[in-house]
Amino acid sequence: MHTARAGRDAMSPTAPGRLIPLQPYRGWEPTKARYPDPRTASVDQLVDALVEIVLVEGPVLAERAYRLLMRAAGFQRLTKVAKHPLNRAAHAAARRGLIIEELPPGHRGQSIRVLRAPGTAPVLTRERGPREFDEVPDSELTAAIRQISNQYPRLHGDDLKRAVLDLYELRRLTAGVSLRLDSLIAEAQAPR
Repeated sequence: MHTARAGRDAMSPTAPGRLIPLQPYRGWEPTKARYPDPRTASVDQLVDALVEIVLVEGPVLAERAYRLLMRAAGFQRLTKVAKHPLNRAAHAAARRGLIIEELPPGHRGQSIRVLRAPGTAPVLTRERGPREFDEVPDSELTAAIRQISNQYPRLHGDDLKRAVLDLYELRRLTAGVSLRLDSLIAEAQAPR
């Protein structure tokens, strides 16, 4: 029987998790003692803070950038009340040409938008770094899946999913992660 572990070990000349090269992930660190409260700050204050985050972490999911700003402002979590002004600030920054907002094709919703600096690649395959798996943009995962599939065409199904998890230094293939990867694998393997 062909196990996922045996399949990965047989195909990988390097340690698990390094089937393909990844760029390092640069995590944003606050540069000020305190950031503005998104619920009461001006749009300009929020634009400045979001652009600072995007310049370091982009391409980054809008929701991750918002969470980082909330923590820097002294809050534990992102609330709906705070999300509305942050969405306005992201749109304002995009209108001013300070960042680029991209909504993946076929998706709806503000939180799934990817924010990046003008002139930067729309997709970078990077280490997970401080991000949770759900904070890695679908476009980044799809690119990684394409690279793995091209380099290791025998990996399919759960073996391919586990290779992606290894790449991002994760161990558990939960039902939610499995469903997300099913969708992204189908997208990565669809003719372009």
